[in-house]
Amino acid sequence: MYPLRRPHKGPRGIDPATMRQLAWSVMKVIRGSLMLAFGLASLPGCRSVLGIESTEVDPASCRLVTQRVFFADKPAEDTQVRLGALTKARFQTLAADLGVPLDAARGHALIEIRDCQDEPASARARLLPTDAEATLFATRGEALSLATGSGVEGATGALNLSAPEEYEVTAYPEELSVESSQSDLVVRAGELSRVVLAPNSEVMVTPPAADEWTCVGIIAEPVPTKDTVTFTIEVRTATTLLPDGDPVGGVRVIICRDDAASCAADAAVAPGDEAFTDDTGRALLQVSTAGGAFDGHLVVSGTDPNCDR
Repeated sequence: MYPLRRPHKGPRGIDPATMRQLAWSVMKVIRGSLMLAFGLASLPGCRSVLGIESTEVDPASCRLVTQRVFFADKPAEDTQVRLGALTKARFQTLAADLGVPLDAARGHALIEIRDCQDEPASARARLLPTDAEATLFATRGEALSLATGSGVEGATGALNLSAPEEYEVTAYPEELSVESSQSDLVVRAGELSRVVLAPNSEVMVTPPAADEWTCVGIIAEPVPTKDTVTFTIEVRTATTLLPDGDPVGGVRVIICRDDAASCAADAAVAPGDEAFTDDTGRALLQVSTAGGAFDGHLVVSGTDPNCDR
């Protein structure tokens, strides 16, 4: 008679039934971990943590609204430009809260009106040619509001303007019976064109008596006094359309000397005509004044660096 065999034991005396149960438990843990990883990968805020790239993100949630910066007078001396950057998604939300769906085939304008001390002025702006399909707005706090016939202190503008189109913009301060400034700007589809209307050489009227407007009508056409003009561009996040938040780095700024209707934001430019904002939100660009004051504008575009994090 053969001796009886003892049941087979696994490592350290674990019987096969127990080993099968342990293996099944491990498989369930692995499967749950994979499902959790793929579930997190579908959330915008977790893709970067997991190191997973996805093409499912709506570009509007990250892309900044392209902005064109025009000048009331041709810059002949060093100039500072402060911009509020906002994503296309945020811009759409601001317009929707106003009851205005943005038309992708149309463009938009933002106008800041300032007095002789470079302070925000209570004024209204007129755009020509008129556009019956456009909506005039004013910036108030954290939202936009429909513009009325009265002056706006801060900024005003228009949504859904015909594009591409060149507009003449004129500022009418409440304290004056005449205009204080005038400029041209070009609007392109899906973009925001902006200008600061401070008293300039385009307006020739009798100087008003109001202290903050005594420079109106007597400003001469700018003449360069040195070989170059330096633009210092500062870009910060914006609740509405004006800078009020953190610096935005990595934003592309280019010099556009060509016709604004044909100068694309993603165009290749000559060396020195392009700069990117740093961690402080600033970028520097220089232009030659050999041919006179700078006759052009700036184009600002990019992606929100904090998006999808």
